[in-house]
Amino acid sequence: MGIFYGVLLIAMGAALSWVAEATASGRIGMNSSVGIRTEYVTRSPEAWLAGHRAARMLINCNAIVLVLAGVLALVPALNASWMAITASLICLILLVPAVKRANQAAKQVALDVEHDG
Repeated sequence: MGIFYGVLLIAMGAALSWVAEATASGRIGMNSSVGIRTEYVTRSPEAWLAGHRAARMLINCNAIVLVLAGVLALVPALNASWMAITASLICLILLVPAVKRANQAAKQVALDVEHDG
């Protein structure tokens, strides 16, 4: 079971990092499949980009946590299930400030656009 959890966590970390970079760079624009969804982040393409750029570092920290947990899950002496659970909890804790940062940055952009418009 450790191999399954290890590979799964590493793949999830790699995918999350790719999405974080793609949304922050604009390669993935506003869509209904991936990305941060808050009132302000989804208000405009500019707000989407600003929000994802602001959250990029913390989302990549989540990806690192997943990859490290995946590597540790491959160690036979360690409990792979606990690695997955622990990584999930850490990611949830990091997700809150990431979404908050994204929403704040997007709100600023959205308000600037409304003010200028």
